[in-house]
Amino acid sequence: MDLLYLKLQQLNYLQILLLYHQQHYLQMLNVSSQSVSRWELGICYPDMELLPMLAEIFEITVDKLLGIGIKILL
Repeated sequence: MDLLYLKLQQLNYLQILLLYHQQHYLQMLNVSSQSVSRWELGICYPDMELLPMLAEIFEITVDKLLGIGIKILL
C-alpha cells in the first residue's frame, strides 16, 4: 500500500511539473491553451511569427516543424 501511495505521489508531482512547463510556454508564446488545442485538432495553425519560438522549444528546426524534408514511407 505504501508503494502505491508513493507512486501516486510521484505521478501527481510529474503532472504538476508538466502543467507548470505548459503554462510557462503558453506565457512565453503569449497564446491561450484554447489556441494550442485548436492547433492540435487541426482547426487552425500557429502564426508564422511563433514558428521560430516553437522550434526552439521543441529543439528542432523550423523546417522539421513544418515537415519539410521528412520522408513518409507508405
